[in-house]
Amino acid sequence: MADTKVIGVPGGVAAGDIQIPTGLDLIYDDATQYGVLYGGGSGGAVEATAAGTNNQILVGNTGGAPSWATSLPNAALPLGGTWTLTSDLNISGKNLGLGVTPQTWSTAFKALQVGGNGVLFAIASAGSNGSTYLGQNTYVGAAGNFRSISADEAHLIEVKSDNVYIKSAPVVSAGSVQAMGTLSDWDGSAKTLTHSLNSIDIKNAATPPAASISDGVRLYAEDVAGSSELKVRDEAGNITQLSAHNYEKIAPRDDQPMPWVMYSENVYLGKRVDVDLVALAMAVQQLTGRTDIVKFSDTAKSDWERDQAKIKAQVEAQRTAERTAKIAKIVSHVLTKDKTSAPVDEAAIRAKAEKDTPAITPYETKQPPAWLTARIATVTK
Repeated sequence: MADTKVIGVPGGVAAGDIQIPTGLDLIYDDATQYGVLYGGGSGGAVEATAAGTNNQILVGNTGGAPSWATSLPNAALPLGGTWTLTSDLNISGKNLGLGVTPQTWSTAFKALQVGGNGVLFAIASAGSNGSTYLGQNTYVGAAGNFRSISADEAHLIEVKSDNVYIKSAPVVSAGSVQAMGTLSDWDGSAKTLTHSLNSIDIKNAATPPAASISDGVRLYAEDVAGSSELKVRDEAGNITQLSAHNYEKIAPRDDQPMPWVMYSENVYLGKRVDVDLVALAMAVQQLTGRTDIVKFSDTAKSDWERDQAKIKAQVEAQRTAERTAKIAKIVSHVLTKDKTSAPVDEAAIRAKAEKDTPAITPYETKQPPAWLTARIATVTK
């Protein structure tokens, strides 16, 4: 070391110790100002680092000199236990990944990625009309497009001003641009719900609602004699079938080409009423001699078996797509996990995934209810 002098160090010190008599100082004179002293190894001289700059940290180096860095290297940090923040924590500049390295996000967003595919992100700049997102298997790439994290479908909830949007995208390969479409839009200001598929599909309730709700109604589907029907339960305990073809209490008459029965019940009265509206109208018409109370006319007629075949094709296509996506996800996971230098046989991996993934369950077509079966046969003749 050039121009180095140590004052007041007596002989016989233990290895690694420097003893300084009382009243004396240890002075290290080097060309580097504001450096940090470190030992040069067994028997080595005391050395000094270069001067650090604002906000740098000193990082150790096994078998070598420590050095200054602007960020910690990729390494496990001993941060176990409980930590208490004494002031607000601001992680700026980069995105954060828990158990995963974040994707290359658009700089317009700040993001938290959790595990394999979970994301929570928001527009980086403050201001009105900003959006916050909670999603699965999607991120905003540098070009501003939604992209997939892995080969799977994607789902996203966006909260923006008074609106909450539910979005989804079909399966694409990992890293590809996604066609993210809005399924539902809840407008909190207008109190409206818009569904982009032009219909709201309600599956049969495993157990119909057992109680009413305050200041509202419950709308649900229930299996009635093998046919799904739409029902409503109001606050007063009235349960009414809105799709008006319930023949549990009144069988439709043979002379009715298009029967129509309404029913309702009240849980507090313990009463139920069924009314054959067509029979009622026909009886009133017969008693009054009028001919304008009920009128039957022909409309476009569908084919039950053909429609069931279409439903079968649609359901099985959806199940096949879900199975294909699952296989693609397995293959992607295996390829990502395999870090060996040996060539990867993707075809063999896919073949194994195909073999291990159960085949789809075929859709069983339904027969029309009895009252409809008889009338279909009559019309066919």
